[in-house]
Amino acid sequence: MKVRTGFVSNSSSSSFVIMGFEIDNSNTIEVVKTLFKLSNDDILKQMKENDYYSKHMGTKENINNFCSDLLYEDKENLECDIMIGGDSDIPDDTIVVGKSLCHTKPYDTDYLEKSITTVSDLTEEIKELQKRFNNNNDIKIYTGTESC
Repeated sequence: MKVRTGFVSNSSSSSFVIMGFEIDNSNTIEVVKTLFKLSNDDILKQMKENDYYSKHMGTKENINNFCSDLLYEDKENLECDIMIGGDSDIPDDTIVVGKSLCHTKPYDTDYLEKSITTVSDLTEEIKELQKRFNNNNDIKIYTGTESC
């Protein structure tokens, strides 16, 4: 029998570099509608399809909880990248929307693919995203770690 005497942790983390802008996550429903291009009816339909409702299905709290889960679970299906505050070095109640420059995951054996892009091309893509959110915050480069 082997005994491990060193540091043991069940948590994992990943590092990230993302270029983007901050949005307020206090209205998760509106954030999801904008990011996923959904209407209120689309959200309710998805809730029903995923059996994500109870007898209080129409409450704003239930809809908000569903939208929060959607942000965490389906962020890979977005045309942009997001980092959600709270589980990362991004401030709580904040989402950074933009383009990921690097994201390492624990025990990930894949190498980064070679790519070349200009900062101005990235900036233009991010400005298009800002228009959807009616947002004119500064575009910044964020680095840090997140829980996985």
